[in-house]
Amino acid sequence: MIMSNDKNELWDLYDRYKDLTGETWERGSHEAIPRGRYHLIVSIWTMTPEGRILITRRHNDKSFGGMWENTGGAVIAGESSLQAAYRELAEEIGLKPGRRELIYLGDLWHPGSIVDTYMYVTDVNVENLRLQEEEVVDARLATSADIEAIHAAGSMVPSVYKTFQCYRNDMKSVLGIDSI
Repeated sequence: MIMSNDKNELWDLYDRYKDLTGETWERGSHEAIPRGRYHLIVSIWTMTPEGRILITRRHNDKSFGGMWENTGGAVIAGESSLQAAYRELAEEIGLKPGRRELIYLGDLWHPGSIVDTYMYVTDVNVENLRLQEEEVVDARLATSADIEAIHAAGSMVPSVYKTFQCYRNDMKSVLGIDSI
């Protein structure tokens, strides 16, 4: 188990079966997460019933600064993926979905991480969002064509675009529409 001082964020580590190992990892550690271990990340796609997609621009001081993404972040030790999704929505953009309003779409595996992806359907008003200053500098509702153009311009976090591509058909199915 990796020990940490209380000032740094700890992540639980999971095995190849997505079971907790009892080990934790300190965010920002200079070493790579051990082979065969994974930390959990959440990705939440907030969408209007008509299929418009809420995207946010990352603070310039963060990795991929100034690029567009969806809401998400690391699951903190002791937290479930669903708890982290609710926390990230509240922290980053001030949205507080009711119980059972997040729809689980699936998980994507990467070296050292597992991304649990959720969808939240709501009549979001960008003007009413409370952006977390140190994380998010802008927000907008985008169409699928907007996302394609933002990606083509190199202004979208690459892993976010890949997640969008992976779950696009599931999102259409949940909304009951032909295209987003």
